[in-house]
Amino acid sequence: MSKNVYVFGSNLGSQLGNSDLDDSYNPILISAFNNQNVQRVVAGSLHTIALVNNKIYTWE
Repeated sequence: MSKNVYVFGSNLGSQLGNSDLDDSYNPILISAFNNQNVQRVVAGSLHTIALVNNKIYTWE
């Protein structure tokens, strides 16, 4: 199982976590979480939340 987080889709609210507002229909690696203990990721239309090493990260 991969321990990496990838995002894709609409980026209207910068919820993909990259440096622009462009939509992406190809997976983008969120390198900040490479080989970390990513426990859960949830996303909505304008936000993303990740539980990593028992810490909560959010971006919107």
